[in-house]
Amino acid sequence: MTRVKNNYDKRYLNGLIYYIYCKSTDSIYVGSTCVSLNKRMRDHDYDFRAYMGMCTNTQPRSYRTSADVLCNYNYFYGILEKYPCDNKYELEVREGLWIKAYKQ
Repeated sequence: MTRVKNNYDKRYLNGLIYYIYCKSTDSIYVGSTCVSLNKRMRDHDYDFRAYMGMCTNTQPRSYRTSADVLCNYNYFYGILEKYPCDNKYELEVREGLWIKAYKQ
C-alpha cells in the first residue's frame, strides 16, 4: 500500500486489532482502535448501556454490533494484532481482513 503523506496521523502508530468473544453464544466481534484496549472497552460498555437506556445521557445511542457479544455479560477480550499504520483507512482495511477470516 502506498503511504500518502498528507493522510498521516501519528495516533495510528498505536493501532490495534482486537476481539470480544461471547462465551454464551460463541460469537465474536472484531474491532480496531488507536487508543488503549481498556479505554476502547470502556467506550463499548458505555455505548451498550446507553443503547439499553441504562445511562442518563441526553442523546440515545443507536445499535452497535458489539452489543451482540456484550449483552450476555459473559465475554472476554484481547488483542489479535498490534498494527502500527499511518491512518484510519489502513487500520480499517486490516480489521476487515480479520473480520473476513473469522467469518469463514
